[in-house]
Amino acid sequence: MIRLARDFATEEALRCSFETHFIPSLITKITYSQTRSARESVCSDGHADLVWAGFHATTAKRDVFHNSCAALQDSAASVIVRHLNSLQVATTERIASETWLSVGYVARHLNHLAEADAVVRCDAGWKLNQRFSIPRCEIVAFEFKLFAWKRAIVQASRYRAFANRVYVVMPLSSVHRAVAHLEFFQAANVGLIGHSSEGGFQFFLRPRKHRPDSQSSHLRAIAWLMSQP
Repeated sequence: MIRLARDFATEEALRCSFETHFIPSLITKITYSQTRSARESVCSDGHADLVWAGFHATTAKRDVFHNSCAALQDSAASVIVRHLNSLQVATTERIASETWLSVGYVARHLNHLAEADAVVRCDAGWKLNQRFSIPRCEIVAFEFKLFAWKRAIVQASRYRAFANRVYVVMPLSSVHRAVAHLEFFQAANVGLIGHSSEGGFQFFLRPRKHRPDSQSSHLRAIAWLMSQP
C-alpha cells in the first residue's frame, strides 16, 4: 500500500512547493550579490534534489572562471586544478603522481584547461592562470523525502562532499517521524526542515556550516552552478 503525506502526494510536489516559496534569508543571514540554484546535482555520489548557492561580489577574474566552467565540471579536471597554483610550476608527471591519474589523461585535461584559460604552460610545466580565480560562495544542498528520513540522512550526507550545509526537507504532516530521532541528524550534521503546502517552513535543526569534504567536488559544483542559465 502506497502511503501519501497529507500535504504532498509526491516528492516532486514537495520540491516544487519548496522552490516556489523559498527565499535565501531562510537559511543565511548573508546578502549575496548573486544566487544560483539547480536540480539534480552531478558533483558527488548521488544527486542532490536541489542545490542553492550564494556568491560574493563579482570580480574581473571571474570572467576567466566562466570560460572554464565546462571543462571544470569534469571530475579529473577539477582534481588537477586543485593541485595547481599560480606561483608554483608543476610538471605533468608530478601532477599525475599526486592525483593518481595517468600521465596521458592529465596531459589531455591540461590541454583542455589551457584552451579555457584556466592554466598556462611554462617551460618547466604548468601553473594556474594568474587571472583565474575560484568564486567565493556558500553552497547548500537539499534532499526531499515524504517519509524515509533514514534514507534521506544517508543521501544528504553524501552531499557534504561539495556543499557547506545540507538539509533534509519533509512535509510538515510527516516530519514528526524524523523529529523523534533528531539525534541522528545531529550526529550527521544534517539539517531538518518541515514544509507545508501553504508555503510554511519550520526548522527543526540547522546544520553547522563546514568546509566541503572534497575541494575538487566543491569546485565542480561551483562550475556546474555557474553554468546554469
